[in-house]
Amino acid sequence: SASVLVKKLEGRPVEEGLALCRQFLAMLQADKEGPEDVDEELAAFAAARSFPGRMKCATLSWEEMEAFLKEREG
Repeated sequence: SASVLVKKLEGRPVEEGLALCRQFLAMLQADKEGPEDVDEELAAFAAARSFPGRMKCATLSWEEMEAFLKEREG
């Protein structure tokens, strides 16, 4: 998840990166299928919802990046 995060955020402005982090985290917190407009590579992580013990592994880097970007937001 962390390597995908870095790849997806590379070269993006802070606002876009923050939006992507929020979209990813919302998808994993949803009870059902996430939004249809989620990137295919990110949508693969939706399977983590079926494994509650793995959720922290899937979300930790995204939550930390979201906090980091919030501090730098315009």
